[in-house]
Amino acid sequence: MKSGMTIEDLLTEVQRQSNAKKDYVASTQHDVRMVPMAGFPSDVAVVLQKGESSDIAYMDGDDDRALPLERLEITEHAHRQIAGRLQIPWKFYARMLEDHQDIVIDAVNKLFEREPGTRLLRTMDNKLRAFLSNRYKRIDNDQVLGAALPEIVKGDLETTLLSSQVTDRNLYLKVLLTGEGMEQQIGETRDGTPDIVKPGFSLRNSEIGAGSAEISAFFYRDFCYNGCVFGKADAFSYRRVHLGGTLIEGTDFEVMSDKSKKLEDEVILSQVTDVMHAIATPEFVNMMGNKLRSLKEGTKIENPVPAIEVLAKENGLTQTESDQVLQNLIEDRDYSRWGMVNAVTKVANSDAVDYDRASDLEVLGSKLIDINAANWKRISEAVPVAIAA
Repeated sequence: MKSGMTIEDLLTEVQRQSNAKKDYVASTQHDVRMVPMAGFPSDVAVVLQKGESSDIAYMDGDDDRALPLERLEITEHAHRQIAGRLQIPWKFYARMLEDHQDIVIDAVNKLFEREPGTRLLRTMDNKLRAFLSNRYKRIDNDQVLGAALPEIVKGDLETTLLSSQVTDRNLYLKVLLTGEGMEQQIGETRDGTPDIVKPGFSLRNSEIGAGSAEISAFFYRDFCYNGCVFGKADAFSYRRVHLGGTLIEGTDFEVMSDKSKKLEDEVILSQVTDVMHAIATPEFVNMMGNKLRSLKEGTKIENPVPAIEVLAKENGLTQTESDQVLQNLIEDRDYSRWGMVNAVTKVANSDAVDYDRASDLEVLGSKLIDINAANWKRISEAVPVAIAA
């Protein structure tokens, strides 16, 4: 598992981002234009402009900031959201952006005019980082941390912060429960030592539409410092979708009143507390141990190379990631489903993947835990493709 930031650095960066963020509700017909801009990524920028029919509004009530004059760099995430909104296939959009920027600029601006809509534009550090529905409800990282961290640090359960990070896409906290009776032995490792796992939970939030605010059960494997989401689809997880009331352009207001924010904070705190206490019960710890031990039974991988090819194709693993999974599987010499889970999540420790991707691989581990026997059999019994003579 990647260590990420110290909690002090995380808090400092989240506060800096909170101060730097600017959000706008704007009409694509009147207020938003894509323009050429030499020196920007792909030589393209976006401009918010106040036209004659404009009702653009800065969303935090400060009138002198309501008219951004600077041209904003567009992140890849925002480009993908623009393409998705306008139903332009991403491969085509990305190719035109690379080689024929004028085609993208012309198409986007014409569709903005012909198919007008009101959008929430989230900006920070002179970048357009999200192009969202005007029904998107902001649940921001400082709000999530402010609600959750006191319970994690000063609550009545013993915890250790394993890892924390804030990236362009997400906020992450990964927390281990360390009280008495938390350990479960799944078997033995390749060197004969006990294979010990411990429960915890992961907290994840995106401010840019990359996912819901989410709390999921988690486990940590001592032997190789792997982490893996556990039970994402069961009662030990919680999702808070970023959808709320419709935002209207031209209205100068906070999206959430202080009262609404307080209620939202109370919901987040309540859910963190509920998940923590549910995970800390003997019932959950034993259930987790039994579930993981069961992965060592059943169909074993017969041909590692085609098995990983099937896994990679169905889950979007890169060639480098696939090669690392294969290497991990062979080194550990455990060809059960438990072995595959650990081979995948061990890739998350690699310097070759960033924190977001590492966390996605930890979620993939959960998917392998939860797939049914037929789907696992399709992976484990995959055979090499015959090459015609």
